[in-house]
Amino acid sequence: MFGSSAFGGGGFGSGAVAPKNPNTNNSHEVAQSPGDTVSELAWSPTANVLAAASWDKQVRIWEVATQASTSAFGGSSGSNTIQATPKLAYGHEAPVLSCCFTKDGANVISAGCDNKVKMYNLQAQREQQIGQHDAPVKKVVWVEEMKMCISGSWDKSLRFWSPGQPNPVATLQLPERLYAMDCNFPLLVCATADRHVVVYNLQTLTQNPNPYKSIQSQLKMQTRCVACFPEKSGYAIASIEGRCSIAYVEENMKDKSFTFKCHRTNDEIYPVNAVDFHPTFSTFVTAGGDGTFMVWDKEQKQRLKAFQNCHYPLTAAKFSTQGDMLAYAVGNDWSKGYEFAKNYPVTKILIHKVEFFAVPCCLPIRLPKVHEAEVKPKHNLGRRRDLSGHHTEEGLEVSEGLSRILVLDFGSQFSHLICRRCRDIGVYSELRSCLASVDEIKKFGPAGVILSGGPSSVYDEGSPHLAPGVWEWIDTNRIPVLGICYGMQEMVYTHGGTVEPGKKREYGHAVVHFKEDKKRQGLFTGIDGNATRVWMSHGDKVTKLPEGFEIVGSTDTCEHAVIQATDGRKMFGIQFHPEVTHSVDGAEMLRAFAVVICGCKPQWNMQNFVHKELERIKRVVGDKHVIAAVSGGVDSSVAAALVYKALGDKFHPFLVDTGLLRKNEASEVKERLDSHLPGLNLQVLDASDDFMTKLKDVKEPEKKRKIIGGLFIDSFEKAINNMNLDPADCVLLQGTLYPDVIESTSYKGPSSTIKTHHNVGGLPARMKMQILEPLRLLFKDEVRKLGLELGLHADSVNRHPFPGPGLAIRIIDSVDKEKADLLREADAIYMEELHASGQYDNIGQAFAVLLPTVRSVGVMGDQRTYERTLVLRAVQTTDFMTADWYQMPYDLLGRISTRIINECKGINRVVYDVSSKPPATIEWE
Repeated sequence: MFGSSAFGGGGFGSGAVAPKNPNTNNSHEVAQSPGDTVSELAWSPTANVLAAASWDKQVRIWEVATQASTSAFGGSSGSNTIQATPKLAYGHEAPVLSCCFTKDGANVISAGCDNKVKMYNLQAQREQQIGQHDAPVKKVVWVEEMKMCISGSWDKSLRFWSPGQPNPVATLQLPERLYAMDCNFPLLVCATADRHVVVYNLQTLTQNPNPYKSIQSQLKMQTRCVACFPEKSGYAIASIEGRCSIAYVEENMKDKSFTFKCHRTNDEIYPVNAVDFHPTFSTFVTAGGDGTFMVWDKEQKQRLKAFQNCHYPLTAAKFSTQGDMLAYAVGNDWSKGYEFAKNYPVTKILIHKVEFFAVPCCLPIRLPKVHEAEVKPKHNLGRRRDLSGHHTEEGLEVSEGLSRILVLDFGSQFSHLICRRCRDIGVYSELRSCLASVDEIKKFGPAGVILSGGPSSVYDEGSPHLAPGVWEWIDTNRIPVLGICYGMQEMVYTHGGTVEPGKKREYGHAVVHFKEDKKRQGLFTGIDGNATRVWMSHGDKVTKLPEGFEIVGSTDTCEHAVIQATDGRKMFGIQFHPEVTHSVDGAEMLRAFAVVICGCKPQWNMQNFVHKELERIKRVVGDKHVIAAVSGGVDSSVAAALVYKALGDKFHPFLVDTGLLRKNEASEVKERLDSHLPGLNLQVLDASDDFMTKLKDVKEPEKKRKIIGGLFIDSFEKAINNMNLDPADCVLLQGTLYPDVIESTSYKGPSSTIKTHHNVGGLPARMKMQILEPLRLLFKDEVRKLGLELGLHADSVNRHPFPGPGLAIRIIDSVDKEKADLLREADAIYMEELHASGQYDNIGQAFAVLLPTVRSVGVMGDQRTYERTLVLRAVQTTDFMTADWYQMPYDLLGRISTRIINECKGINRVVYDVSSKPPATIEWE
């Protein structure tokens, strides 16, 4: 990558001696840091190579080597784990304000106060000027998709440079001087003077050079930095007033936008000099003039960690491409005035090791105070129910005669996994808010209670605790309790023990050692040996046990890793997370708690469920008829089979052929369901012409969904009229699953409970109908087992999910019959090859996406082509809440690509999507 020479002999300034050591976080200090303030840091996309742009008119590059380390994020990461070797430097004629790498890592691009944009080739060690402005250049970004550099300047312009061309390919005028800019194609966000924010869609720039959106920042003072979300739906923007804003671009998502304060003390406000997103998670870092860097989670709206103050301002911060290192620069930003600036230390660049980065499900930290007026509420899906008791009757009925475990949720986003693990054992469990009343809990009648993890600290004001009377009821009745992470701390704190902030947070793998006399008993029943590997994710720690408790397991850094009561009460606490697969014996511990300690019999299965649910459906529906729009997907097929078995000819299913289904979908679904369920008589309504007409020229995804939703309502009304049914005598069947219910809950309180549709994205107000949701207590894997129990073929229950709007949201453009037919044919080839290769059942979901506006040059035969691009997507997942891209065999990808290009006229390029969720979503729209 590099040529032979390293940095020159006297290239770095010496500066003044620092009166205080800025390396307060035990980070690795880079050798030969710049002699003046660092304006920007950049990492190579292809290797651990770090570049720094500085006010000393130099750009410097280091090669960074790492060694294996077991320390956690925030733990020790000394010089023995990271080694940064100076490699080379090149100069500008004035301070350098920005630098970045090209996608291949071969070149560094830089710009600054000499008004020039330069490109430096690392191998040849040769620089060339590729651009020029009329004033200092504040920021440069490389856009691989365009093979261009974009530069933004104080001359109020953006210029697009193609290396080797003397003049800019394009120039766009900005409303004011550029102060900050970031790009995550196709999203380009520019922040200028006077708090202007200009957003461009680079994908449509050639057709429309106007900004996609031009607004004024929500922040009150001058903008200092901006960073695009990894998922490209918005950006974080920060200012000199110690404030940051999370802003979503699309109008339908702006309710998720909010602002918060940071980098402030009681008396002083400091600028936020840098913001950068972790490449894998939704977390991001801010670095400020107060000398601290902090890690945040925008989804949970909380601070995950504040690091030790470095005594001097931080001027830049950047995660490495792999996300395993964070580089940050200590220097001077003039926020502390001239007197401080005279004595600020030599500029230092430090690299902090990032391992097991902030899993935000259970990090006990103190949240920054966020003003209510600044935080806009999340959109509330009115149809979803709370978990504080409104589905108790259903749960009690289907689990009648069975042992039950109640999981009380303290805010962990993975609490549902505890329920799933219990059901996998064969023990029925439900998730409720930790605020559930003692009467609600009594009514559920649990054999045992599990307290989940959560993001709060038990000693903070406003942190969640069990409702009044619950602990008294548990203690009096000797109900077994298992506290997990925050749940253990809640148990300890409530019973008189002490919980305090830990000196170091512990994230990632750890080894729990059992006390010698506690092996193979209690939670350790069924575990061989005297230790097990577990997953830790906590910041607070228990420092003193309540009276009547003892330690039964510890790690090297967590003394109270496993505790239990000694006075006859069946109370257990574990600081780690048994529900995640990283905890090797976690499932065995949950089994020990449910079966051995609570005495539950593992009798929960779909054979028991189906008999009870059939009786419940008959009783609930009574003399009414049930209407269902069946899609042929797993959920709707299983729900239809269940209700048809219960009600027979009082069940009326129909399928709307929107023209957006997969190849031969309507006929195959009808044939399959009619053969599996004789007498079902699924009706197919052909509404394809209506859908295509209304969707013509519509490109915006949300508009597509609304149009499709409205047309479904029209089709629904036609279906009821054709059946000569009165809506008042009908019940609507829906395939709601338990994760749909869980996702809307929060320990902060119940959401609205609506048992009938009231025109909330569903039926018109004139058609108020009760709904029937027979699967709403089941997870996806349970639904598949239920389908087999009901006699559906494996092909039906193991199908990949298909979205309600169909191919409309897999055509990233306006929809018409020609595009739909083209995508339908390509998708059919994709599915055919997956089945033939045996890969289909290894994949959670696979589909094709058509990019009609992304055309590329190709050669077919002796002719040049300029045709469309097709994207293949495949992911592995168990619950669709998170997903990993599937590592498809190369030969199979090649075969699929060749067939599609040869057989689908209009496509000359096939690409494979290697994005995981998060940061990407599974579907493209």
